[in-house]
Amino acid sequence: MKKIKSRNDFIKLQNELKKPQEKTYIAVGMATCGNSAGAGGVFDIIKNGISDENIKIIPVGCSGACYAEPIVEIRKSCCKPIIYENVDEKMARKIIEDLYSLQPKI
Repeated sequence: MKKIKSRNDFIKLQNELKKPQEKTYIAVGMATCGNSAGAGGVFDIIKNGISDENIKIIPVGCSGACYAEPIVEIRKSCCKPIIYENVDEKMARKIIEDLYSLQPKI
């Protein structure tokens, strides 16, 4: 897991997530509120359940929506971001199963 050590590292990651990408990015909220709500287990399930090198799993900090943690956000180049709230380990497994069926909406 890459650590953000400076504001510049944060800005680079933020800009990387905003660009249209061929890669799929999965961001898991791992701030104190997310961790206390079980984000560590959710992150591990997602990380261990995906072996595709075109999918990058990123632990992220606070989104400001503590009531909805753990939060998982999926960004694909074809679609608007998809945000899941109150993700538990069962839902994390379902997210992995459904990941490849996410298609652009016309």
